[in-house]
Parts: sequence; structure tokens; C-alpha cells
Amino acid sequence: MPTEVEALTPEWLAARLREAGVSGAGAITRVSATRIAKGESLFGRLHRLALELEPATAAASDAPRSLICKLPTRGGFNALAVELRLYERECRFYRELAAHCPLATPRAYVAEFRGDDRALLLLDDLAGLQSHDQLRGMPAAAALSALASLAPFHAKYWNGAGVPDWVPVIGELPGHAAMRAATAAGFGRVVDVTPQLWTASRRAMFEGYLSGTPPVPERLAQAPHTLLHGDFRSNNLFFRADGGVVVIDWQGMGRGRGAYDVGYLLSQSLTTDSRRGLAEDPVATYHRALLEAGVTGYALEECLVDVAAGIVLGIAVVVMANSAARSFSAEMAHFLGTMLGRALDCAEDYRAAERLGLPG
Repeated sequence: MPTEVEALTPEWLAARLREAGVSGAGAITRVSATRIAKGESLFGRLHRLALELEPATAAASDAPRSLICKLPTRGGFNALAVELRLYERECRFYRELAAHCPLATPRAYVAEFRGDDRALLLLDDLAGLQSHDQLRGMPAAAALSALASLAPFHAKYWNGAGVPDWVPVIGELPGHAAMRAATAAGFGRVVDVTPQLWTASRRAMFEGYLSGTPPVPERLAQAPHTLLHGDFRSNNLFFRADGGVVVIDWQGMGRGRGAYDVGYLLSQSLTTDSRRGLAEDPVATYHRALLEAGVTGYALEECLVDVAAGIVLGIAVVVMANSAARSFSAEMAHFLGTMLGRALDCAEDYRAAERLGLPG
């Protein structure tokens, strides 16, 4: 199995694509790789592969003209990715679950995992679909469409129905302790860069989360379980012309309370003004759709508590992702301040501290 993009030769690609059912793959004559998402993906290296075909057969060939290649990161987060089994999870999702998943996903022509840190994904290129920059924030209509797609997805796997045993419960892998330690270690630096965001109550809330009392991730690990995406935000969502959503990046998928995905999207991908301007609370919309899909015994207030937990964990992810930075450029500080600002606003609007029993 290739471990570098340079090893993806026309011959190798043709053989693997034929195995995936692409009959015209033998027409590939040249492969050109371009790095994408540089500096954006903590746990993967992404390249766009442009495939050139023999002119005489190109028109009739069913071979894709462009693919996305995903390889493990070579950066400092690789050890954490291995401990969290991120590469294994994503490859197995595409091999075992994607075909029956209610959420649309790109076609995986290759999804291989060997050992702890060797993995390779070759996926359909979604460049022709619409996506929304996370820093700018996604339009409210797109966010509502994404949330509408979550409810039937979560309902299908409610109470763990159809979820394989190898799918881990959120927060129960050994690497999550390392994540919390990295978050705690980097919190002071993040506060120094964004002091204007941290009122006394906000800081008390997050320090309460770091203390582990009450244990926020453990709440999301309690039944009722469903299948979670785990990183449900605008950069991982692509929209078709009809409004349908295609979802990428399944490294963080796991078992847990589905409202985690809802809280994560609301806190990470919508500006505060856009979220506050919605005619109806999106959590109520999601909860109603869950009930319409057949879920029972899950009250709206319970859902709101779970959303609050997802929001707080979303704040933790932003802090953790910046914990290793030794210095912050003006661009990094702007991104950090924007993401944290909207997430902290979201925590206040959903009364996260009160609902979770945290200080503040």
C-alpha cells in the first residue's frame, strides 16, 4: 500500500480502480497531485489527483478525471491520531457502513488500513458541489438543511441499532485523556491571545469542564447511543444543487448522544448573528425531526442538555487545536478569536453552564 502520494502511479491507480468496478481505468496515462487544505487538517494530508486519459478512449471511459487522496498526517498530531484510531475508523466506515448510511458520502474507490498509522483513501472529488468557509460562517438555510439530514441519520442507529462493536463510544478511547491534557496545557496561551472573549463566567465554565466535575464527555457516552459523525461542521459539508448534503471526514465517527453533532455544528459553523436570526430554534427543529423518524423517550430538554455538552466540547476542540502553537500570527489570532467568540456566545445562549452543572 503506498504511503506517499508520489507512489500513486497510473498503473497502480488503474489496477485499484478496476477492482472498484471502473472498467475504463486502463486508459489512465498520467497522474498529477496537488496538495490541498494545507495547514487545515490536523490528522491527514489531502491531495487532489488529476487523471489524464488516453485521448482515443477518454470520451467513453467511466474513469474519474479527479480524485481526492487522503493519507495520515506526518505532523505532531499523528501519535494522537493513532491512539484515537482515527485512520482505522474512517477506512472502516467507508468499507462497512457508508453504503447504507442515510447521510450521503463521496464514493470511496480505495479505503485501506494497515497497522496503526498506514491508511489510504481515494474518494470522489466534490469540487463541483457548493461548500461554505467555516471562518465566514455558513448561511442559515444551509445549516438548517444539514441539521435536517442529521435527524434520520441519528434515528437509523438509535439505541445502537446496526452500529458495529468496533465503533468506539465517544470519550472512552485512551487518546481522549491526552486531548484533555493538551487542552488544559494550552488554555492559558489561548486566553492570552483572546482576552476580550473570556469573561469571568466563561472562564469559570471552561475551567469547570477541564476539571472533569461534572464530566461532560461522559454524559455524551451514556445511552441512548447512536452513530455520530463527530466533526459535523461546514468544512466537511458539501451541498448539491437540490440542497442535499454530502458529508466527508469520518475519522471522528463514534457512538454517543446524537445531539453532540448538533451542538458542534451550531457552535462552529454559524455566526452568532446568523444563528440568533433563525425563525425557530434549530435544536427544536432537529428534535421534532427525530420524533417524526420514530425516536421515542427523548425529551426536548434532555436534547438541549446534550447540545450544550456538544457546544462545550466544540470550544475544547478549538482550544486543543491551537494548544501546540508557540506563537500566533495575526491571521491565526483572528481565526482563533472568531471561532471561540461564536462558540462562547452559543454556550451562553443555550445556557450550557447551567444545563451541565458547570460553574459560571
